[in-house]
Amino acid sequence: MNRQEFMNQLEMLLSDISQAERDEALQYYNDYLDDAGIENEESAIRALGSPIQVAANIKEGLKEGNEAGEFMENGFRGASLKSIAASLGVTTGAIYRYYTDKEALFDGLVREPAQELVERYRTLQQTFAGRSLEEQLQKLPEVPDKEASWMMDFLYDHFDAFKLIACCSSGTKYEHYLDTLAEIEDHSGRLLVDRMVEAGYPIRRLDDELIHIMSTALFNGMFETIRHDMPREKAMVYMDDLRNFYSAGWFRLLGIPFE
Repeated sequence: MNRQEFMNQLEMLLSDISQAERDEALQYYNDYLDDAGIENEESAIRALGSPIQVAANIKEGLKEGNEAGEFMENGFRGASLKSIAASLGVTTGAIYRYYTDKEALFDGLVREPAQELVERYRTLQQTFAGRSLEEQLQKLPEVPDKEASWMMDFLYDHFDAFKLIACCSSGTKYEHYLDTLAEIEDHSGRLLVDRMVEAGYPIRRLDDELIHIMSTALFNGMFETIRHDMPREKAMVYMDDLRNFYSAGWFRLLGIPFE
């Protein structure tokens, strides 16, 4: 199949979506084939799959946006599968072919980025904990600053998913998602404080409740940028300020000199 045949079939298969969406999709694949170059055009088309497969993927992506919109507007508790089905132009029975219930549908929209963030953050904290105490202290507050930067980028790369978690997840297993992140921070903070006490550092012994309050404050502050739809650039500036405030607070509570 040559390029003209591929694009003609794809255009026909997308005739049931809006003109703007169709034009955007066709432009994307034309640009993709342009970038591949004439010499690689045939192999690029094979890699894409059939026009039927490509059209199905495009429409599935548009459906996910409609599903998220119902949750965004009404929250999980107020969202209706009937309304979601109507916005997609399908029956509720069609949705049940893929999702057992409303919560399974919500889970499908947020699960992958939510799990990845938790796993990456846990791995980072475990790596930090594996260093010597001297190296850990030398890296403060550099390591937390770097963690905050990539986490904010990740949140904004998956903005809709984390907006659903932050604002619309009451009644789902993601309702306490921020607590999961805070617990990882709690554990890391507790380990560091305990190691410093064992090594004889003259620091204040912080209890678990205070450590948890500090961790929860950090992640609630971070997710406020998502809740209020702040632009990425503004959120990154606020995150730098929050992290500076947070790091200085930790040092002050522990009685460690901070410059």
